[in-house]
Amino acid sequence: MTMLSSLFLLLLLVLTWTRKTPQQLLYSLLREAEKGLRRMNVRIPGLERRLEENNPKRVFHSPFLRLRGDVRHLPTLLNLPTSEGSGEAAHPDVLHVPGGWGKGDWTWLMAATPYPMGTDYFENPEFYVSRDGLRWQVPEGLRNPLARVPVEPSRREIRREFHSDPSLLLHEGLLHLYYRWTAVLNTGETENRILLTTSPDGVVWSPPEAVLSERLPTGSDRKFLSPSALVLDGTRVLWTVDCEAGDRFIVRRTSPDGLHWSAPVRTEIAAPFPLKAPWHLDVSGEGGRLRLLLTAARDRGVDAELLWGWSGDGGLSWNVEGKPFEPGYFFEKKRIYRSSIVPMEDGTERLYYSAMAGDGTWHVAALDLGAPPPYETGTEGN
Repeated sequence: MTMLSSLFLLLLLVLTWTRKTPQQLLYSLLREAEKGLRRMNVRIPGLERRLEENNPKRVFHSPFLRLRGDVRHLPTLLNLPTSEGSGEAAHPDVLHVPGGWGKGDWTWLMAATPYPMGTDYFENPEFYVSRDGLRWQVPEGLRNPLARVPVEPSRREIRREFHSDPSLLLHEGLLHLYYRWTAVLNTGETENRILLTTSPDGVVWSPPEAVLSERLPTGSDRKFLSPSALVLDGTRVLWTVDCEAGDRFIVRRTSPDGLHWSAPVRTEIAAPFPLKAPWHLDVSGEGGRLRLLLTAARDRGVDAELLWGWSGDGGLSWNVEGKPFEPGYFFEKKRIYRSSIVPMEDGTERLYYSAMAGDGTWHVAALDLGAPPPYETGTEGN
């Protein structure tokens, strides 16, 4: 190996270890060199000033660095105690229980997945609780994650597997957590499952049980993306994003018990502007009008943007109306991802959303919104 190759590998190792871009590493080296020169009473005119002025603007970015001058939303970044220690997370799904629930009478419940630098090995469902919706903790007695890979270590045909997309449902005092498991197989196929685990108290959870399962050729077909569950008029309803022949769409399934699901029914989406294909979703509400949060994106979530809308026919059709906010901070720079919206007692809403920053890190933020926009009178569905 030549000396040049060795230096390149050493630089790559340093960049990987410190998570710095080449520009950041060069800045750090220059700043330390300038400090050393000052200790020796050697001054280079203008160097200290130029280093200080260029640091915050061009090299090291605060999560709340504004990318433009007209940013109006004021989110709160959450400090989630992820089990692998990074604090990076995605796919939040949040419930507000004003009367309290579980061993600690918690009023806020969240499921999310750690996602350090987009590493899906850690993308396992975790559970957190809170009393104000901003300061989150792991319930005493619970050890996250609730499930981890490998799920079936003895299956040698599995080349790669990961979890994603948790969804919480509280029904008759029992907390249900639906989440997705995906395995890429050596056979040229991909196996997808929706798994269900339940808890009466947030600490003790049942063994995961597959409630939907399908094996498809690896490629453009996908099933069960981003499950979102509700109970409407006593019937369990589950929405997912499915993909066939490269076409992604929202489907609706029903169940009497949350275990056995009907065949999927494709729903319709209307919007007054061009839409990217659905990628992730969250549905909230108890009946009548349902609220939709839709993450629309190119394949694999590229160029994802967050939209909101509603349904007046139980989620068989949707009206998408626009964006709840325009991304404007460094921690939102690359994409806005799966999100969750929670109605508050005063008629306003609180949005929880995950976002990918300009440096590839993942964050979950809370944003208090006003009252939802009025729906069109007398319009059901589309």
